[in-house]
Amino acid sequence: MTRPDDQQDDDLLRDASRYDQEVQRFFDQHHREVHGYLINLGTPAEHIRQIVHDAFLAARDRWLTLRTQNPRAYVFQVARYQRNRTLRNEIRRSKRVVVGLPFERGREWEEPAVPDHADDIIDRMVLNAALAKLSENHRNAVLLHHVHGFPVAETAKILNRAEATVKSDLRRGRDILERLLSAGEEAKEQ
Repeated sequence: MTRPDDQQDDDLLRDASRYDQEVQRFFDQHHREVHGYLINLGTPAEHIRQIVHDAFLAARDRWLTLRTQNPRAYVFQVARYQRNRTLRNEIRRSKRVVVGLPFERGREWEEPAVPDHADDIIDRMVLNAALAKLSENHRNAVLLHHVHGFPVAETAKILNRAEATVKSDLRRGRDILERLLSAGEEAKEQ
């Protein structure tokens, strides 16, 4: 006969295993998207894997409350925070830290695939060059809202800014991108 304490322990282990599986599925669904977001922000390549890892570990630590809210927005917010913290620390120490652990020990994961077509690559390079010319506030707003599909309210929450400010950043960012990309098209035609 099992004691009530043993039954509770078994239930806790079963729940923990189920939550780990949920987190792993969530990671498998969204890690490429967070990776792409960090690339578009201009994050040094040697830091991206660790930042993605840290963001998903933070989500796992809060999974019981996050799973009913919006864990995707939380992971983007943590990734952005970790990126900024990493860059500040790098500037302070003037040396690079390279750590690359997969999300789960012993389990490798794929980097996002590079497009096969040269035209796609060139278009992507042109867009990335234009995005790099935006201020960080405009770039973050445009990437989160237009590329990753977050509504304005969630974008504002991730960026820790007022919705009106994010709307303004989106409008200005789109205007600047339009000017930059149309100038590039005119230069190609000449």
